[in-house]
Amino acid sequence: MAAETEIIRQKLTQLLTQDPYLLRVFPSAGNIERAKLSRARLLLKNARDNNVDLSSAIEAAIAIEVIHLATLVHDDVIDDSPMRRNAASFKASHGNKSAVLYGDYLFSLGVNHVQATQNAACASVFTECIHDTCRGEAIQDLVLSDPQFSPKIEDLYGVARGKTGALFAFCTQAPALIRADTPEALQAALKEIGYLLGLAYQLADDVLDLAGTQENLGKPACNDLRENCMTTPLFRLMQELNMDWQQLRSRYLNNENELSEYFLHSASYKVLKAEIDAVKSQLDRLVEVCRSHDWEIQEIVAYFWGEYVQNRLYSLKDAECH
Repeated sequence: MAAETEIIRQKLTQLLTQDPYLLRVFPSAGNIERAKLSRARLLLKNARDNNVDLSSAIEAAIAIEVIHLATLVHDDVIDDSPMRRNAASFKASHGNKSAVLYGDYLFSLGVNHVQATQNAACASVFTECIHDTCRGEAIQDLVLSDPQFSPKIEDLYGVARGKTGALFAFCTQAPALIRADTPEALQAALKEIGYLLGLAYQLADDVLDLAGTQENLGKPACNDLRENCMTTPLFRLMQELNMDWQQLRSRYLNNENELSEYFLHSASYKVLKAEIDAVKSQLDRLVEVCRSHDWEIQEIVAYFWGEYVQNRLYSLKDAECH
């Protein structure tokens, strides 16, 4: 698996440097050498465990990593982030205008690559997942914090599923699409597994942002509150404290530590932990559906859950006890 991951890193670098004009900006594009390539590794593990052609899977993995890089380049503009993977972000090196343009180019490059290397069904799902990712980001930044909009918990869940889950959903579906003889029930289960993994990842990330520390985050806590970014934990606190979004920000914007401490002992935190547990139960049921169709995905779900959900929330245990 390590050798295949390095093949993806090398081929990804080749793809990103093939244009002689844009080659000159590549060194600023995401610090590929430090990329974890989590989505590519998930897709390849899924393909290998189910005897799917690895050459096609590698090309699909490259395409999804290009799209992920595009979202990171744009995210750094939205979040005004000077750093990415322990190096200067693209926007810090080239400015916002250039970052938007290069991010757009990466989106088109990913779509072009998947269309050139995958069958029609796989390419169609790829573009659907890009749409869901961009839609989720747009709703979060343009709609949820609008004073004229009254969000519901379903809206927050939809954003988390879309902006984070969609790319994972491609990784869980792509190997079955490459094989091309997949029953509809199995395809539906694989799709939902990807979206649920993304939902759990995002919920854990949002909880950590609110209740974590700079030490375990690598950045100051409560960044979502400062950046006017409504998340599920913050929405739950709004309900519990009987405040609207502007009232919550006005009350706690300069009292983030107080908000973090309150959250760790709140009913909202208990509800969120129960909701995350419920996601795991849904995943377990879907894993059994896949198994009934002779598709192995249990190891992927178990690894992802431990690495990206449990381990991230475990860092909050000590704080809960105080």
